[in-house]
Amino acid sequence: MNSYNPRYIAVKTLLYFFKNNVFSDILLDETLEKTRLDDTSKRFFTRLFYGVIERKITLDFIIEKYSKTPLSKLDPEVKNILRTGIYQLLFLDSVPDNAAVNESVKLCSEFRKTSAKGFVNALLRQFLRDKKCYNIPDGDLNVSLSIRYSVNPDIIASFINDYGYEMTIGILEHFNKPAVNYIKLNNRHYKESDLPEGFAGTDLAEVYSTEKSINTGSEPFKNGVFHIEDYSCLLACKKLSLTGNEDILDVCAAPGGKSFTLSESTSGTVYSCDISEKRVKLIEDGVKRLKLSNIKTLVADGKIYNETFPMFSRILCDVPCSGLGVIAKKPDIRYKRTGDFTRLSDVQYNILSNSTKYLSENGILVYSTCTLRKAENEDVIDRFLKDNPEYKAETETIFPFDHNSDGFFVAVIRKI
Repeated sequence: MNSYNPRYIAVKTLLYFFKNNVFSDILLDETLEKTRLDDTSKRFFTRLFYGVIERKITLDFIIEKYSKTPLSKLDPEVKNILRTGIYQLLFLDSVPDNAAVNESVKLCSEFRKTSAKGFVNALLRQFLRDKKCYNIPDGDLNVSLSIRYSVNPDIIASFINDYGYEMTIGILEHFNKPAVNYIKLNNRHYKESDLPEGFAGTDLAEVYSTEKSINTGSEPFKNGVFHIEDYSCLLACKKLSLTGNEDILDVCAAPGGKSFTLSESTSGTVYSCDISEKRVKLIEDGVKRLKLSNIKTLVADGKIYNETFPMFSRILCDVPCSGLGVIAKKPDIRYKRTGDFTRLSDVQYNILSNSTKYLSENGILVYSTCTLRKAENEDVIDRFLKDNPEYKAETETIFPFDHNSDGFFVAVIRKI
């Protein structure tokens, strides 16, 4: 691997990503550890790698428009060189057009595809002569929006069905904006002045935001000054209405962000659970880094009753979901189909039903997801209330444009 060329590394990493169907964030972290890029080149590589994944449908539509060879017949190396080249031309104002074209042509030689240099050069320069315009065909609305926003038409159809056209456009527009990142100050051991520079305060106490990526290799992070947690997740924790001394059950806690927030808000014990021993280890690593003494980690299946658990006055039930509210931060999700999620609602219902068995009299249970699919949100709550009329629920959908945060759903459940 050419460890010094961010464009080469981006194409190489994209080749691996599209071939092996791995998680983009994990692959990105692994690649950054192996390369010798300086900080500026790392940022450029990250933007190019994530950008191509985010805009793949749009980029491929443009390639197909200009290429006489079908997309499926193009060498994977050539295909990804074109994707990175077009992405730079369309979305990276900091890169001169000539540089985007010339560097793409050079990559053909670096990937031993010298015969493709003329093809790549001609396609990109024709796109430039057309002033980077591409006409999206009318017809199927979901397909047209899919090309424009680079989201699977199946997901778009689901959003339109749940929220209508105008609301869907707002959601899709926000998914294609740079994501805002949030952190929660570790109030057990630090104060605001201990935070690194570059974070702005929010309307939530001890919560700060930045439009830049967060450096998890920095000394403040490694020393436990803060943990990363989205604004919407923090709102879900706030819905528990803590008074400061409750024991809390976090049913599906990994990787632990909400448990850490709750731990910093109570003198009681947080039971932080997950079905996976490996993922519980992630929670334990965070507990150690943040030096939190009131979190008890357990391997536990949220669907199965655990008779050793006490009763709790506060329970957080952040269930596994399709993740369709966090597309801005996890571009892999853009290409899933709603058919991939058909069993989720039953899993969510079973975790919720089991979790209420631990809820004490006058207690509060918060059910939450980071998806915008009503099938996993309102429909699950409606089913639960129908089967358990002794409960009531107040629900709220947090759209990405509400707070420049993740799309989220929260239901506050109490016994009548």
